[in-house]
Amino acid sequence: MQVWAHRGVSAHAPENTLPAFAAALELPVEGIELDVHLTADGVAVVCHDERIDRTSDGSGSIADMTLGELRAFDFSQVEGKDFATFAPCRIPTLDEVLALAAPSGKRVNIELKTDENPYPGIEETVHGIIRAHGMEDRVVVSSFNRESVARFKALGSAVPVAYLFYRWPREVHADMAKGLWNAVHPRFTCCPRFLVRWAHAAGLAVRVYTVDDAARARRLAAKGVDAVFSNDPAALMAALG
Repeated sequence: MQVWAHRGVSAHAPENTLPAFAAALELPVEGIELDVHLTADGVAVVCHDERIDRTSDGSGSIADMTLGELRAFDFSQVEGKDFATFAPCRIPTLDEVLALAAPSGKRVNIELKTDENPYPGIEETVHGIIRAHGMEDRVVVSSFNRESVARFKALGSAVPVAYLFYRWPREVHADMAKGLWNAVHPRFTCCPRFLVRWAHAAGLAVRVYTVDDAARARRLAAKGVDAVFSNDPAALMAALG
């Protein structure tokens, strides 16, 4: 079973920052996972939340700020965590993260954060950046927004797509059978054995988020899950042997 670094090594470095991704790329992980928004001036930046309040010393919505304005804030200030040794840490662009990941040979899961803000044009923007780095065969694009996944797929790209969910979607079986996705990424609480069977029968991979507990990872492996996303991939891999 593969292990992917969730927002980089986010247990030990500020999530979704270059230091967190650099640390992850030094590990024997399958790849890294990250989240993408668009700034007011149309730049694809990497951050989990729509607002920067929890992960920086600033406040406000990414969609309302330019890259220059966002770069004024320190993204080592993750709420409830002490990452002072990384300060100051600037919000990275998707272009910067892919440039960092490209020489590693590892894969990258790009989550389009379009479930709350649709960010018109984000699918084309992200696709262009992936192509610029020649990483179509090493990237997976995912989203909780089924329409956003469909828009990306409609671009005709060879980049595989995945549907994220944390509650059981009624249409998931029919959609898998229609070949709308290349993978499903369920929350660990929403991954019964029959889902894995359905997905594999349709030729889809199953990658589960977010798994830091070794016992939980073993149970998922026993179900046939292909991969898990972990905040502390080194510790999880060590526990799994």
